[in-house]
Amino acid sequence: FLLFNIIIRYVLVNLNEKNCECGHWAIYKYPCIHAITLWIRLNPNKPIPLDTMCLDKSCLAETGILF
Repeated sequence: FLLFNIIIRYVLVNLNEKNCECGHWAIYKYPCIHAITLWIRLNPNKPIPLDTMCLDKSCLAETGILF
């Protein structure tokens, strides 16, 4: 990942650190809508790498996302 700290509608998202000011990513261990939106804006032709964006691989099973 490239290092980006970008504010999207006043919410600071850091894809490298897997962190968003909204707190969702830290609490639920998978990226929030802000992080996903940022990924799509920066990488419009690439799939969202949820398998590497999740902080805990068990979160994928809990959300129904399987790899």
